[in-house]
Amino acid sequence: MAVQINKSYLLGDFELEPDNLHLWRNGERVHLTNKPFQVLVYLIEHRERLVSHSELLEKFWNGRNVYEENLTKCVGAVRKALDDRGDDPHFILTHWAEGYRFICPVEEKSINGNGFEIERTRGVRIIVDEDDVEIQTASLPDKSRRSLRKTRLILASVAIAVIFATAAGAWYLLRPKAVITQTFHSIAVLPLKNLTGDAANEYLSDGMTESLIASLSKIEDLRVISRGSAFAYKDQEIDFAEVGGRLGIESVLVGSVQKEGEALRVSVRLVNTVDGHVIWTKEINKPANQIFALQDEIARNVAVKLEPQVPDKIQRQVVQHNTENTEAYRLYLKGRFFWNQQTEEGLNKSIEYFNRAITEDPNYVLAYCGVSDAYNSMGSYYSAPNAVMPKAREFATKELALDDESADAHFSMASVLYWYDWDWPRAEREMKRAIELAPNHGLAHNLYGDYLMSIGRDEEGIAEVKRAIELDPLAHFSSCDLGWQFYHARQYEKAIAQARQNFDTVQNCPFDYLYVGQSLEQTGNYQAAATELDKIQLFAKDWSLGLAEKGYTYAAAGQRTKAEQTLVKLAGLQKSQYVDPYGFAIVHLGLGNKDKTLAWLKKAVEAKSPFLLFLKNEPKFDTFREDPRFQDLVRRMRL
Repeated sequence: MAVQINKSYLLGDFELEPDNLHLWRNGERVHLTNKPFQVLVYLIEHRERLVSHSELLEKFWNGRNVYEENLTKCVGAVRKALDDRGDDPHFILTHWAEGYRFICPVEEKSINGNGFEIERTRGVRIIVDEDDVEIQTASLPDKSRRSLRKTRLILASVAIAVIFATAAGAWYLLRPKAVITQTFHSIAVLPLKNLTGDAANEYLSDGMTESLIASLSKIEDLRVISRGSAFAYKDQEIDFAEVGGRLGIESVLVGSVQKEGEALRVSVRLVNTVDGHVIWTKEINKPANQIFALQDEIARNVAVKLEPQVPDKIQRQVVQHNTENTEAYRLYLKGRFFWNQQTEEGLNKSIEYFNRAITEDPNYVLAYCGVSDAYNSMGSYYSAPNAVMPKAREFATKELALDDESADAHFSMASVLYWYDWDWPRAEREMKRAIELAPNHGLAHNLYGDYLMSIGRDEEGIAEVKRAIELDPLAHFSSCDLGWQFYHARQYEKAIAQARQNFDTVQNCPFDYLYVGQSLEQTGNYQAAATELDKIQLFAKDWSLGLAEKGYTYAAAGQRTKAEQTLVKLAGLQKSQYVDPYGFAIVHLGLGNKDKTLAWLKKAVEAKSPFLLFLKNEPKFDTFREDPRFQDLVRRMRL
């Protein structure tokens, strides 16, 4: 007689019967209401992958507008039934803000209506009960008693063989084994999600991400993607295979930060980008004043999971701090958060927070680095270099005195020596020292590339900036700088192509439009150049260098009146903001006013204009280079 066949799942101590809506634990019925039961079955049946929140809401709430709290409570009921802890899960792994994955090993079996287990062998249904063996199949004819006895003998032999095979398999699984490990050579720490419910805490999740990047970068043979590329994925849905292919990395660390009163809860996952396998996962709960211990635990575990044979020395290095003062660290994180905005207001706020961190801990090296870097950025974009760069030097000197082994300290000093002091030999030594201490320091490689271009070693400069891009493939700063490198190397088509490629990722950077406009100028396409330069005003209104470049284009195209109007506008801007004298110089250069060009260039030298660093390679001055007065300026800059 045909028998109804049902499926059953074995989950450790539990057995789940989907068709009967039964969940058993060691033979005792476990109560679970209908919807949590169905969610559990769905997670089991899709255990090979992460099941997203949206998928579960669509499946079990028909896509209606329901709060995710409903789903959270539903999964909570499943956890309670399975006696599963969220902080140490054995059944359901929570991917914060993403979804859930069933992680417990599952064994499937089939049972008949009488509760007897069924196996299938080559299309023959074999039902084993306490007294006999029955063969049922619609495709086989009736057997004689002799044939049935023969079949029973065969089945008995098979059963004995199965017993021996099972025993052998158990021995194989339980025998002592050599540990098989996999070493990973690259990682990206993607921005931790801020799930605190307060946007003001963004500095915390961003800062912890940067700290983890810095810690893991201390592992010599591990390639760690720098901040620029990692933060390109901020607030995005993550496809691990896509991230791995785009960044050329084998693993990613993702997670989230929650804050409840004075407690922090950080959930992280380390994922293999090749197959999506979760290498390691952890949820850590600690008081906010134990943030260092929290970060140390993550960094140490990730280091060991990536490189199982990582020496104890390296494990100690990844948990070294520049301060033990949690308040100083919190203020530093806020400073870096505002520094990364690179706006005038953001830089001023960053200086305030960095200085407060130094007040809390006068020996906090990274806080000194922050102040120096902030003044450096101010001198490059918003303030007169003579007003802020000496302060940048002062803090860089202090940080080096505190820690001569800090790559960031050497980078800060190299920036001052290069952009302001024009002390080329010492600047190069500091750049090389920063790279020696931190081979993955993308900004140090980028700065070294700019230095090489300044002194006329174009191809070496381009190679160094390309190295920075390899370390940080999505960091717009280096990609943008490569366009400028191509421009100064007179590779105009490459400069234009690079800038247009950058538009695909960042469309509001004035420098990209500047390089396109400059390159089009040099090819004689003045109208197209003016169109590109006009776009600068959309993102950087009244940026003096953008206006000056437009004035040069007018002059080169023979539109003298418009060029002269640009000079008037630049003079007017001086009443409300700092205007680099170099801008006046290039407009007069386009108008053919040699004496005025030289006069403004001398003022630019006195003002320590950062744009003069490329004077030796700037194509605009090719027809001016034989003038002894111009040559004298180049000598004064030690170029």
